[in-house]
Amino acid sequence: MTPKQQLLKELENTPTPLVTAVLNFLRFLKAKQPPTDFAEFAGIAADDYSPIDNTIENAERDRQPKRKPGLHPDAFVISDDFNEPLLDSFWLGEE
Repeated sequence: MTPKQQLLKELENTPTPLVTAVLNFLRFLKAKQPPTDFAEFAGIAADDYSPIDNTIENAERDRQPKRKPGLHPDAFVISDDFNEPLLDSFWLGEE
């Protein structure tokens, strides 16, 4: 069911004062929008279920984590003095 269909279904069982408030809010939101909505212009925002919706759902369902922790335990070791400042000889290029 599309969002527009869901809204219409909800409005059928809504008291008139609340419908009036929703209508006023909708008009307020529409007044803030630019004259041409890019999504509607591109044909993306249709009232029915579109192929792009299916593509997005499939991508989200099939998404795999990029990294799996613990695949290479002990692959490297951090030295005990890792957080200690480097010696001046390092910065001055002395050996």
